[in-house]
Amino acid sequence: MPEKYGSYVTAWRRLKRWQDEGIWKKIVERLQEKAYRKGELELE
Repeated sequence: MPEKYGSYVTAWRRLKRWQDEGIWKKIVERLQEKAYRKGELELE
């Protein structure tokens, strides 16, 4: 991992925390909503 991102342990902890807190789910939901509004995503 490039030094500018800090230690891999810190990165792993941050990613784990985001997963545990549902951050990734929120990101995906927001991106889907934005794509749907722009007509870039069709939901069946």
